[in-house]
Amino acid sequence: MYRYVALLSVSIITGCAATQDRFCSLIDQDSYFIVSIARCETLQLSFDYDADARFSSLDTYAWIAADAGDQGDNHLQAWVTDAVETKLVQQGFRLNLKAPDFLVSFNAPVEEQGKLSLLFVLADKQKFLWRGTANDNAYPARNPGERELRIRTAVSSLLEQFPPPQRHPSYEQ
Repeated sequence: MYRYVALLSVSIITGCAATQDRFCSLIDQDSYFIVSIARCETLQLSFDYDADARFSSLDTYAWIAADAGDQGDNHLQAWVTDAVETKLVQQGFRLNLKAPDFLVSFNAPVEEQGKLSLLFVLADKQKFLWRGTANDNAYPARNPGERELRIRTAVSSLLEQFPPPQRHPSYEQ
């Protein structure tokens, strides 16, 4: 126990990444409270997008209708939907159900707790535009409040990368 306290103290006081990594590797990832205090990074993000897409021309979005069997956890759907809409509005996008520029969907497989994927496609062509996936190693499935917070954090972290940086024309050959 003393070892954990000492490593945590040194990690927080000095900000030493090596000490923090060492401490984080020692604790149980299910100990979400300790993981949070130690600021252990448990959220891993990955992205993919169409490099030729003109993201600057996108202004409006709508949701892809989910299959009735795909609804799953109503709380999860509400949390993801609200988090995505909040972040997109903050970024200047508008919800437009009649003529959106792009469509949004998400996937959070029950069998892979802690995984969340957001998918955006061009509305008129149904063509892939952008995908972001978050994997959380310290997924607090037992506590709904923490679960909602982690989902909101994952969505916000993912959408910080949308739209992706545009290629500069002078670099194209």
